[in-house]
Amino acid sequence: MAGRVTVQLALLAALAACHNDHPTTPHLAPASSVTFTLPTTHFVVGDSALATARVLDANGVVIDSAPIVWSSLHTDVATVSNYGEIYGKGPGIARIVAKSGAVADTVSITVDTKAAISIDSMAPKALIAGQPATIYGHQFSSIPTATVLRIGVDSLAPTSADSTHLVFVLPDTSCSPAGTRTVTVKSRGSTAAVIGRFAPGSPPVTMPVGGVQSLPAGCIQFASNPAAASYVMIVSEVTGSLNTPFSFQLTQSLGDSAPLGFGGYSRIRPSLAHRFSAPRKSAREASVQGVEHAVVGDAVTYNVPINGCDSAVVTNGHVMAVGTHTIVAQDDAASGDGLTSSDFATIAANVDATVYPVDIVHFGSPSDIDGNGRVILYYTSQVSTLTTGDAAIVGGFFFRGDLFPTSTCKASNQAEILYLAPNAPAGAIAHVLEHLINAGNHIRTNSDAFEEPWLDEGLAHAAEDFVGRAADGYTDMQRLAYTDLTNGSSANAYTTYFQGNVSRYYSNWLAAPQAVGGADTTADTSAAARGAAWSLLRYTFDQYANGSPATLSHALAAGPATGIYNLVSATGTPLDSLIKGWLVANYATGFGVAGVAPHYTFTSYNWQDIGTAISGTFQLSQTPFAAGAAGVADNVQANTGFYLQMVNPAPTGAFSVRVLTPTGAVVTLPGARIYLLRTQ
Repeated sequence: MAGRVTVQLALLAALAACHNDHPTTPHLAPASSVTFTLPTTHFVVGDSALATARVLDANGVVIDSAPIVWSSLHTDVATVSNYGEIYGKGPGIARIVAKSGAVADTVSITVDTKAAISIDSMAPKALIAGQPATIYGHQFSSIPTATVLRIGVDSLAPTSADSTHLVFVLPDTSCSPAGTRTVTVKSRGSTAAVIGRFAPGSPPVTMPVGGVQSLPAGCIQFASNPAAASYVMIVSEVTGSLNTPFSFQLTQSLGDSAPLGFGGYSRIRPSLAHRFSAPRKSAREASVQGVEHAVVGDAVTYNVPINGCDSAVVTNGHVMAVGTHTIVAQDDAASGDGLTSSDFATIAANVDATVYPVDIVHFGSPSDIDGNGRVILYYTSQVSTLTTGDAAIVGGFFFRGDLFPTSTCKASNQAEILYLAPNAPAGAIAHVLEHLINAGNHIRTNSDAFEEPWLDEGLAHAAEDFVGRAADGYTDMQRLAYTDLTNGSSANAYTTYFQGNVSRYYSNWLAAPQAVGGADTTADTSAAARGAAWSLLRYTFDQYANGSPATLSHALAAGPATGIYNLVSATGTPLDSLIKGWLVANYATGFGVAGVAPHYTFTSYNWQDIGTAISGTFQLSQTPFAAGAAGVADNVQANTGFYLQMVNPAPTGAFSVRVLTPTGAVVTLPGARIYLLRTQ
């Protein structure tokens, strides 16, 4: 008996052990969403398809072992098995549900009986995107969502349907040009097709030779043309923010046919973080300079600012000439650079007679913080040292720090000084004198900032133009050809005043106009940026100065406004209009487009003649992009243009051009523009 009890106890112990070792169900994260997909949502009776579902937790991680419950809300139309296989049972629309815990996903399917559809016709004969059209035929499904229409890249469902009619609206989203396209109808397990003539919803470009249009960066339609039709397309971004490149790509769809190496000048710009106010000199400070009543031979000492306010080279020199408006001095270290006493006297006389009066008429009078009634021209070899190796900065500079007390700027000379290289032409004086006047104007108006470099440089180069015209006896608005520039009454006017602007605009900027904007932050160091700024201002003077560039330039230099706001305010013209006119004028004037309105030209320069004289033809960089050309992807800097040449022979079929982002998305940049000029 005792043995039997032992056996029973052992059996109970074994059972208890088996019970304790039984595995538990693993813990699953709660389901946050369910998504399921089908190979098709269009069924015919008797068809089946397997749906797949994914269950995700709150972190978007797939829960592999999550249970899924399948169901059909319309079992007379379709049923679904426990593992997601859907069966078509009868005509209609059914909603299939995949549920896991508290979350679910629902997809609607259509089921119809199998039949061979056929198409008789389509109306109207000429279909327009965005407008309704009707396909006539037999045995179509009466359920609109049971039919798929495919037209090019667009797939859509009819807006209404019965057995003999399918009504649809062609989307106006693919930027397809006018032409013949095939409409494929898939319904009730069969397919039929019909060919029709389609036209885009947006009207095609219509403009005469010489016409100009401004279009948003999107879809541009061109109609077929039995004659040759050529255009210049300019991709641009117009914005008040400088140096914001616009990256783009251009795609096409086809429909049916039917050397002047002369640099610029710069100034050294101190960093002055304070409210601007003109310093006052004491009588002792003024007398130290020895220039209130300067005479030839007076000794002078000037700081030449090499690194702004923090560092300067102390130089000693002598007064070489005294004019009505100038004191001409020379650094003793530069005495062997070839200028004679008569040269300095000629410089003073030239500045008094031409440079000074022209600059003050166009920009205002300079300040006079040193009380001598004159501007000091200081010829020093330190300028050449400062600008060595940079072809865009030669000739001379103006230092704003000189207009402030030494307590604000340690290197200040507290005087109106223009620093000039020994070989600097008179154009350099006209240029840096504008910088001096401009800075003084902003100090005088208690401005919060000096003028932005691109506009200050543009005005300084305009000073060269204005003074050169005066030297040759030309007016500010007179249209100048190449012979006018090179054979004027002043023997040296071309090399002294005109050549630099011609080179920076024609040789530097036009070589790659998309790379540098008319308003660009690189104007301090880039010859191309200066050429762009000057030509933008030159166009603006031609078209928005009411015949008086001096009035407009004076307003631009007056302060306290700066930059693009200054330009827009002074002209009373939106930036878009200024940039459009300037970009079109570069091409229209350079190539002499017939029929173009005078508004879209430079009236002060014959660039076609100048370009032909220099290089045989006008050298504006362009990219070919005629009908049928491969796509183009590139960048354009803010406030300039990427030029494309569209030379289309006769006859030309309809085609469309679409502007997209580099990733193929629709352009949403507010300032993105397309300017179009018809040239033939």
